[in-house]
Amino acid sequence: MKTQIIVIILLFYTCSAFAWQENSNWYLNAQHLLNLSNNPPTVDFYDSYSINQGYNVSVSDNLGNLLFTSSGDSLTNANGLITPNGNNLDNAFINEFSPTSFSFQPVTAVQFPTEPHRYYLFVLANGMYGFSDSGFEYIPGILQYSVVDMSLDAGKGDIADEEKNILLGENLTGAMTAVSGECGTVWLLTHVYDSNQFTAWKISETGIGNPIGSNAGLSVSNVYSAGEQYDNLNGIFASPDGKKIAFFFRNELQLFDFDNLNGIVSNPVTLPSAPETISGTFSPQGDYFYTSEPESNNITKIYRFDLTSTDAAVIQNSKTLIATFGKDGHLSLLQRAPNGSIYGTIGRYLYEIKNPDAVEPEDVVIPEEPVLEDTDETAFIYNLPNLLTNPCTEVSVTDTKRKFVPKVFPNPFVNYVAIDNKEGFLGEAHFFLFNAAGKLLLSHPLLSEADNYQIDIPDYFPSGLYFYKIESQTGVFSGKISK
Repeated sequence: MKTQIIVIILLFYTCSAFAWQENSNWYLNAQHLLNLSNNPPTVDFYDSYSINQGYNVSVSDNLGNLLFTSSGDSLTNANGLITPNGNNLDNAFINEFSPTSFSFQPVTAVQFPTEPHRYYLFVLANGMYGFSDSGFEYIPGILQYSVVDMSLDAGKGDIADEEKNILLGENLTGAMTAVSGECGTVWLLTHVYDSNQFTAWKISETGIGNPIGSNAGLSVSNVYSAGEQYDNLNGIFASPDGKKIAFFFRNELQLFDFDNLNGIVSNPVTLPSAPETISGTFSPQGDYFYTSEPESNNITKIYRFDLTSTDAAVIQNSKTLIATFGKDGHLSLLQRAPNGSIYGTIGRYLYEIKNPDAVEPEDVVIPEEPVLEDTDETAFIYNLPNLLTNPCTEVSVTDTKRKFVPKVFPNPFVNYVAIDNKEGFLGEAHFFLFNAAGKLLLSHPLLSEADNYQIDIPDYFPSGLYFYKIESQTGVFSGKISK
């Protein structure tokens, strides 16, 4: 990747440190890379010229160095070049008139829980209306995955032949996202076509589990209204803790509970929304859900719903206008960022919602000019990444024996963490340390008779956010700690 800064975005930066550097580079479209590691964020030139009209994927390492991007059709390395074996990742796509899979959420990536240099790259081809041999019709989605191995191609990353385009699911819509599970696990969530069934796959240290289906909410059926170009787009968006999802389909928006231990979707709540509302995001703390509603004459309005109540009617009636945009462009995407803000796109404009868990209208930063003038008029819209923004859910304390919560300190730590165990664990205990991507970095046995422990942390562990978990017969304890 070239590091020359083309332009600085006039956005405010609200956080002093990133929790997830793995999500610090966002591929926008056609040679534009949003770098959230800089303060303020910048747009860097990026050689790749892949173009997509929905969500893509951009993956960096835990230091914020870009590793690869994909729009679903190919794998592109940090230098903007398609990898030697990175072509034709959407080979199940049958629409000869389009160069990409044309799904709204065609791709996402999940790091192997036990092998940090390897990533599952999930590609969902089709899943919307298009031209086939039979004419213009709905083409059900086909889900495949490949394994990106960063040790290949001299460390630039590639896909081995035997780990490319492995079939995982069929007859799906164009909605797909990764959802946080318990530490070390992630769920891949999709929706079945001509059905109200969600399908989830658990990704853990043992690999990709068997599909788990649950029926809830609207049925996604074969209906097309002439002139309603976004009528058939649909997308899934997950809360940071993995406990809620939102699902868009055919001008409908529904909120669900998600059991991120068992993969079950339930309890639909229909939220009021306007036609062509197809994108949204939960706030960083999960208290609010934001949507963008396009209107006529290039007017787009941003709304939020208050999710702090469990009452469906209260949530439905909480819809509040946050901002109105009079910019060119129509299709608007939203995504929360690791710096605590929410970013949205309207055409070539990129806007920021600051402090989205306690936002006021003046906290929305609307740029006066497009981020960059594109050299190709076909790149009429910026993408945002389909990413996992909170990849490790804290495990709740299960105190089955007595009131006891171990203290883990110092916070932040430098080269060790200590555990205060004066009250003692019952039976065998174990300490686990995960990075922000949910990757297990360290495990250490704990002896119940010791008053305290000091566990050395290697010097090469980078600064940032970590998660710990202590398992014992006393209970399961977890929390956050930083270096």
